[in-house]
Amino acid sequence: MSTPLRATTEQRAVIEFTARDHAYRFVCARGDEAVLMHAVRQMAEDPSEPLDWFDAALVAYELARHAERRRNQTTSHAHTSPSVSSPRNPFQSEH
Repeated sequence: MSTPLRATTEQRAVIEFTARDHAYRFVCARGDEAVLMHAVRQMAEDPSEPLDWFDAALVAYELARHAERRRNQTTSHAHTSPSVSSPRNPFQSEH
């Protein structure tokens, strides 16, 4: 059974887990997710590697969670920015 431990920052994802007496640590810079997944896929395809397809799916899932957290942080920062009110229209009546 795989046990994920996550330590992520906005600029990179760190995915650590142990599976079948092996410890894995994958570090992925923002924007390099496809490169990491390609390497993980190659490992899962190699019968001499202990990393299997379940582990590869775990890495993909954790990368997706990291991207979602980053997206939520970006969205929440956009919503917390100061609001700017529109200037009053001088030709609009006030009653």
